[in-house]
Amino acid sequence: MLALLLVLASCTVRETQALELPPYWASSMVLQRGVNLTLWGIDTPGSTVTATWHAEKFTSKPAAADGRFEIALPASNVSVIPTTLQLQSSSGEALTLEDIVVGDVYVCSGQSNSPFHQCSP
Repeated sequence: MLALLLVLASCTVRETQALELPPYWASSMVLQRGVNLTLWGIDTPGSTVTATWHAEKFTSKPAAADGRFEIALPASNVSVIPTTLQLQSSSGEALTLEDIVVGDVYVCSGQSNSPFHQCSP
């Protein structure tokens, strides 16, 4: 009976949701140059989120019933000077990601002691 009460207590619906991004959207990240990006996250349902990126503003459509929002960011050139990405929600929440650079991102696999590493952009 206690287990059932704990499960029911954890299933409560939140009326408001704080502005939140997946963990890979974070400060000190490197973004791939030359590709369009889709920034997405969770916010209060119905709210809009505005991203300020390279001094330009991009606004999402209203967040869905589950709180999900998306913002399309245009492709960027290589940047050696770190920049910021600021997010402002119409619900009043704000996030700032700092120390972001744009360049080439490679994903490598293989053992560290192996002469056969595989890398791809």
